[in-house]
Amino acid sequence: MALLFIGSTGDQAGHTLFTWAIARKLLEKGLRPGFFKPFGTECLNVGGSWIDHDAMLFKEVLKLDDPLERICPYLLTDDSWKSKAPSQILEECRDLSRELSRDKDILIVMGSRHIFFDDALWPVPDMNLVAGLGANFILLNRFRKASGSLYSILLAYSLLRDLMKAAVINRVPPDKMEEVKERVLLSVRNKGIGTASAVAEDPPLSLWSLREIADELCARILYGEEDLDRKVWRMAIGSSPLTGRSRLFKMVYNKIIFIGSPASCREEDAVAPSPEIIGGILLTSGVEPPPQLIAAAAAEKIPLLLVQEDTFSSMERLERSPHRLSSKNESRVDRFSDLLNRDESGLDRLIQCVT
Repeated sequence: MALLFIGSTGDQAGHTLFTWAIARKLLEKGLRPGFFKPFGTECLNVGGSWIDHDAMLFKEVLKLDDPLERICPYLLTDDSWKSKAPSQILEECRDLSRELSRDKDILIVMGSRHIFFDDALWPVPDMNLVAGLGANFILLNRFRKASGSLYSILLAYSLLRDLMKAAVINRVPPDKMEEVKERVLLSVRNKGIGTASAVAEDPPLSLWSLREIADELCARILYGEEDLDRKVWRMAIGSSPLTGRSRLFKMVYNKIIFIGSPASCREEDAVAPSPEIIGGILLTSGVEPPPQLIAAAAAEKIPLLLVQEDTFSSMERLERSPHRLSSKNESRVDRFSDLLNRDESGLDRLIQCVT
């Protein structure tokens, strides 16, 4: 039974996106991956039942038949398992990993929020789980400074030794890449971790699309369904960005203006907009616009959305909402995989060291 445990040092390291990139690469190589996330980290209420977001995502993208309650057995919304002894939970995880590995070439085990946290919410810390399962381990680290990344990687290696197969430092600013390669990756490889790579910071990966905003706010699409994949660089409540026929929207008080990027505002655009381009407009408070406004949006090719919430509630909800991946985000996996493969220890090398 081949097990691959992917752990993260938290802090928006890109855990789900990286795991998806690994899973898809395994599929491309003709392997059959399974998925197991013992401890839920973000629960969603779907049809009256609580489920973990990652469990739902990977069940869909990997086309798994396994029940969600087996893929992610210990949800934050369920207190019953938290009174169990760590040894009992570890044994249950071993049993589940064997069950989920049936007819699979490799089982991907996704860790909780932070590999080093010893939190009462998770009676079995990730480090203990990796060792208890005897899984090959990849550490994903969010770059803050070179010394911090080096410390995190070497600490994990000191605790797991031969189980640790690779380390990936994500979201490295371009001006820090040479420092990371010289100070961190070289040191890590000299310590015995042969596969270590760095991924550059890529702002478009963290941007909302209009479609995601519409889904998050349960918005009704009044115009522009075909342009909902536009990326939003920033949001404005004022009317100053409005130009051309879109100036008609200055008479509307309940609105949020989405500033897009140049060209078609698609995901492949990687530079901030200059000058500002209206990517879309959200009308709030459930007020239906007159035909003239819809005609103005159509003339300027500006998608138009409508929600029942007021302007400030809608803005606050977007600012506080986690940016969840969905099965519609294949293009993000494409982009992230390309970034990973720019390093000599790209996806092929990562897969090679754990299979």
